[in-house]
Amino acid sequence: MKKVVAIHLSGKLFQIEDNAYQKLDEVLSQVKLNDRKNFDSIEAAMAEEFNNRVEPGPKVITFQMVNEVLEVKGLLGYSNRAKQGREPYSRLYRNTRDKVLGGVCSGLGEYWETDPILIRLLFIVLFFGFGTGLLLYIIMWIVIPKKLGHEHR
Repeated sequence: MKKVVAIHLSGKLFQIEDNAYQKLDEVLSQVKLNDRKNFDSIEAAMAEEFNNRVEPGPKVITFQMVNEVLEVKGLLGYSNRAKQGREPYSRLYRNTRDKVLGGVCSGLGEYWETDPILIRLLFIVLFFGFGTGLLLYIIMWIVIPKKLGHEHR
């Protein structure tokens, strides 16, 4: 027999196993500390994902469901990385959602937490000013990996 608790996630009521709640609470607490501006949208996306996964009738979120949703949302190791003192998204990826060409500038903007337009302007200055911007961009396009699970569906 497992203990089940009731929670509100983005205004929706869910029943969740106690161990699943503990894991979800730990991850969402770390998200709130490290990514306050996107917390509400992350919480809403997770609530929607749980809503799609629970069976009709008594809606109980299991520990396995929490792990699956955290993996889909890219948050599975979030609390462990935050505890180790590293940023949860410390790897550099090409952002294929907000791209003009290959997502390099958008990925750099996400990595450095700045507007990708500033990065794009820097590449334009490098291209016209020094002639290296295009070559540098192409090399980065080849070298920087695409973020998995980040494409349009």
